[in-house]
Amino acid sequence: MASHFSPSDALSYESIDIIVRGEGEITFRNILLSKKLDGILGVSFKKGDQQIHNNDRDLLDLQTAKLPYRNYRYKSKSDYNFLGFPIDCIETSRGCPFDCSFCCIHEFYRKRYRSRTLESIIKELKTPIINNKASLIFFVDDNFVVKKDFIMSLCDAIIENKIHKYFMAQARVDMIVNHPELFKKMAEAGFIFLFLGIESFSDRTLKSLNKKTKFKQIKLALRILHDFGYIIQGNVIIGANLEDKIEDLQSTIDISKTMDIDLPTFSLLTPFPGTKLMDEVVDKGLLMDNDWSDFNWATPVIDFPYLSAEDLNRYYLKAYKEVLFSKSRFSKIMQLLLLKGPKYHLQRLLNVEIIKGLFNFLSTKFRRSNKDKYSE
Repeated sequence: MASHFSPSDALSYESIDIIVRGEGEITFRNILLSKKLDGILGVSFKKGDQQIHNNDRDLLDLQTAKLPYRNYRYKSKSDYNFLGFPIDCIETSRGCPFDCSFCCIHEFYRKRYRSRTLESIIKELKTPIINNKASLIFFVDDNFVVKKDFIMSLCDAIIENKIHKYFMAQARVDMIVNHPELFKKMAEAGFIFLFLGIESFSDRTLKSLNKKTKFKQIKLALRILHDFGYIIQGNVIIGANLEDKIEDLQSTIDISKTMDIDLPTFSLLTPFPGTKLMDEVVDKGLLMDNDWSDFNWATPVIDFPYLSAEDLNRYYLKAYKEVLFSKSRFSKIMQLLLLKGPKYHLQRLLNVEIIKGLFNFLSTKFRRSNKDKYSE
């Protein structure tokens, strides 16, 4: 994303010769097939001492885009799994109609939200390589649940076509609260794991992030999802408000301990290029680091008025130590899985490739455990 919004900065690095701006499917292919870069849309490159920035490429037509060729990945026998379950990814849409201050997706896709047809998604889910190889499908859309009626229809189609998979996706808490019936239907179709961008428990901070959610919605959304048997990963930003002080960081940790999030994760507020947050940080003279390798959600790059980098690092690690590792989460997740009943899981696990993948994962863990034991 940074190279898209700041191609000149990217090309200033000696190790970088070519930048692909925007969506890369067509541009990458053109680079490989062309002898010259001149005229290739969506490309920035070095030419002698000059930087050349070709015109932008139009956004891809998702209805005519080719499906990814997955055969090479499976031929390589790569360890492409999640907790031992063979996993694959599908994208049904691009863009997000929301405009959170810390996210550049809205600008990257030129303020447009595009989705594929229901028929094309089902066709991809039914391709033999997905149907036979993967038991877990991650819908990698930036915001999967945007159009309620469309997702309802997709879930109905998944059920009607007997596509027995586990599904993962990202969602917003306000959508869960406003449309619980949709998430009930998703659970029936096989959705079992949801990622929520919670960001903050402060209404004041949520407003400053332009998140358009409320703290009370977060609590209600967690309860709704657990009633349907979902496993929830929720991310919270440490130092989500530029005016935060030490007591705000501690409050974030304290409230996190009381929230019923199965896999709580934490990040530091990071102003990526192309975001309103970056504009604000630069305008206020608070950007203390221009090294893009530090823009990773885990390294302080903002000079907070009331917090030092040491404060942020300390409370970031403290959050993981006191919240994520504070209690046994495996037993709670198992309870959620048992809510589904044996038939639900057997339909998704009785597959030779899947059983083989899970066996290999457990065997590897067993060998490593024995190796560690005898090396002591």
